[in-house]
Amino acid sequence: MTRLFLLLIAVLAAAPPAAAGEGAPPRRIRLKLLSYNVHQGAEASAAVLGRFIQGIGADIVSLQEVPTVQYRDQTARAAGYANVSRYDRGKAIFSRTAIEEEEVLPLPFDRSLIRVTTAVDGVALSIYGVHISWDVDGNQQA
Repeated sequence: MTRLFLLLIAVLAAAPPAAAGEGAPPRRIRLKLLSYNVHQGAEASAAVLGRFIQGIGADIVSLQEVPTVQYRDQTARAAGYANVSRYDRGKAIFSRTAIEEEEVLPLPFDRSLIRVTTAVDGVALSIYGVHISWDVDGNQQA
């Protein structure tokens, strides 16, 4: 739940308010997000995981502990996502909208995060996928 919450905060923080008249509320974009640790594929095959993800119907999916590039690709296909980020240290992002830009940003202690940009309803968003440690190193990564 925490990772989903952090991903949601990153998306909301990245969405700029639409240019509007003074006092107008910011433009709202509805997104369904999923963040999921696949535990190296030990709990489900790529096909089973893909069907699970497809059933959720998320617009953006951030996966952690993806065992291989092949597992990532098979899961994305089974879930119905054509837009897939690079594979970096077990992390990947799937998007219903085109991934326009992506980069890997290093973190302390041999960790990283993936940043992708996509446009939803004409608004550019930055999405971050991260898998930090659970210990003191993770505190510094956070």
